[in-house]
This record gives sequence, C-alpha cells and structure tokens, in this order.
Amino acid sequence: MRCRVWLVFLLLLFWVQTVWAAQVVFLDVGQGDAILIISDQGGAMLIDAGTRTAGRAVVVPFLLNLGIDSLDVVVMTHPHADHIGGLIPVLEEIPVQCVYANYEIHTTETYKELLLLIETLDIPFIRAEPGMEIEIAGIDRIEILHPSYPLSDDINNNSIVILMETDGISFLFTGDIEKKAEEYLIQQAELAAHFVKVPHHGSKTSSHLGFLMAVEPNKAIISCGEGNSYGHPDLEVLLRYTAFGVDIYRTDIHGAITVLVEDGTVDIKTQKSSVRLPAR
Repeated sequence: MRCRVWLVFLLLLFWVQTVWAAQVVFLDVGQGDAILIISDQGGAMLIDAGTRTAGRAVVVPFLLNLGIDSLDVVVMTHPHADHIGGLIPVLEEIPVQCVYANYEIHTTETYKELLLLIETLDIPFIRAEPGMEIEIAGIDRIEILHPSYPLSDDINNNSIVILMETDGISFLFTGDIEKKAEEYLIQQAELAAHFVKVPHHGSKTSSHLGFLMAVEPNKAIISCGEGNSYGHPDLEVLLRYTAFGVDIYRTDIHGAITVLVEDGTVDIKTQKSSVRLPAR
C-alpha cells in the first residue's frame, strides 16, 4: 500500500512539474522567423511565420498538432517574405482574431496577397504603435516598443519590436532591426530582458555593443537557415554575445527551441526537425 501511495505521489509531482504557465517556441523555419507564444489559459499569439514553404510545411502542422484551432493575435513584423510568406497558409487554415502590422508600403506579390487575404477574411488589421499593449490570456504583459512613425525608408528598421513579460521572465522580440533602430530604442525604451530574439538572424548589421549592454540578456535565440547564403549568424556577432556570457541557441543547429516558463523559472527544450527547407 505504501509503495502505491508513493507511486501516486510521484506521478502527481511529475504532472505538476510539466504544467507550465507559458511556452515560447522559436520554430525552425530555415532562413526566417516564426515565434509561437501560448499560455496555460488558452492564449495563443504568432509572430511571423517564415516563408510560404515554411508556413505550409512547418508552422501550420505544428499549430494543428498542438490542437491550436485559433490564434488570438498574429504579428507581421515587416513585409519581407521570410517573415510573412508563411502567414498566408496559416491564415488559410487557422482562424485569427486580429493582425498587427506597421502599415509599411511594399509592392511584392507576397505582401499584396497577404493583405488581400486579411481583407477577404475580414480580420481586424491594427497598426502597431509604441506603448500599445496586446492582451493575451495568461500572459502578464506584451508591449509594442517600435516602430516609431513616420516610418523610415529602411524596411528592416521598421520592424515591430515587442517586449513580453510573463511569470517573472522577459523576452525581447526584435524582427530584423539593425543598428539605427537599436540606437533609437536604447534612447526610447527599457530593453532589459532575460531572452532576446537576436535581431536580423545574427547579421553583422545588428546586435551592436550598446544594444547588448541595454538588453543584458541571459539567453539569445538566433533564427537562421542551415547553410544560408547570407552567412548568418556573423562570427563577430556570436563572439560579442559570448563575451557577454550569453547562452546562444540557434535554429540551424538546435532546431525548434521551446522555452517553458513557470514562476520565474525556465526549461529549454530543443527538437531538430526532419523537414529540410531550401537554404537562401
């Protein structure tokens, strides 16, 4: 009888330990970005979705396998295809309550097709402005820090930047901002975060010294494609983060990176996918 009691106790303990308040998943979409945020209260938010191929082959199946039948919020950080192309199959398959964007004027067919789809599906289309807060059940705070308006002539530097805090852990999601936007943000916002999504896939045009000093991250996530033609992440950028004592996780090496959050503690899981997306 005593052994049975202990078995039940251990099973309950295991169950309690595996219930997490929030999960942040940096999906392996090759050369691109896709970040899923879900909470134990049913909140779900997607930031970008990689290319159209990645959206169809990786993001949609991942969402469906998790049983996510709707998304509260989708954020399209900026109109480059490696960030928004995958949102087309996502919106075609999964109901979305609203989309945040920076209202960038861009003429690619992918961008025009996505905007037309949002209009056809009658999804509320919200301009992301600094100081706005996004409400997601089970997430303490999600604040938009950037872009400022009027937009600049640099699409990357107009990326939506978001600071999220939940259960004592903070995340900075940076899109593809480069040094100019980083310098602006240092003057305008409190950037300190435990986790940073490394700007622009680890490009040498981003993650300058002042930015790292302002963020002071413990962990850095780099979303990039294996063997990509851009040379991301740049060696100098990697050395810079390493010099700051930051633990680096990379989707090209580790695959999907899941950060589990509960009461100020985290657990990081990685899973290399068998899906092979074309390098760019």
